[in-house]
Amino acid sequence: MNKPEKLLYQVNKISYMLTLLYIIINIFYCLVILNSMYVVNPETFKRGYLVMWVALFNIGLVLYAFLIAVQAKNYKLTASYVLFGLGLLQFLRIFFFIPKEISGSNLIILILLLIASGVLVVVAGLITYKKSKIRRDYIEENNIQAKNIVR
Repeated sequence: MNKPEKLLYQVNKISYMLTLLYIIINIFYCLVILNSMYVVNPETFKRGYLVMWVALFNIGLVLYAFLIAVQAKNYKLTASYVLFGLGLLQFLRIFFFIPKEISGSNLIILILLLIASGVLVVVAGLITYKKSKIRRDYIEENNIQAKNIVR
């Protein structure tokens, strides 16, 4: 049995695991950034709202990434595009979403976590894209009906 036939009944474990690793690193990033931020600024209470929005954004991002991981596991081509978008978001967060008050070793840790998670999710997107294309081409070439694909 050749490789395209295996894609009909095997799941995409590599992309799924890379996306789960991205989620774990993103949770660690969230913990580090929340630990580094001041909850209440003596002059105003704006920092408290920022902490809340950072936490909510990261919770939503983790939940969304898990849903995409499940889709990537099943070779959905649209999941690869979303994974590319998540990678781009991680790289943009380096420049735009780290508060200015964070410096020193925490800043370096945050940047490294964002780079690592961005690379992981982009690689997961590339693998999903490649395998999805191979699987889709094989199904179209051999006129395989969806009801004949068993998982």
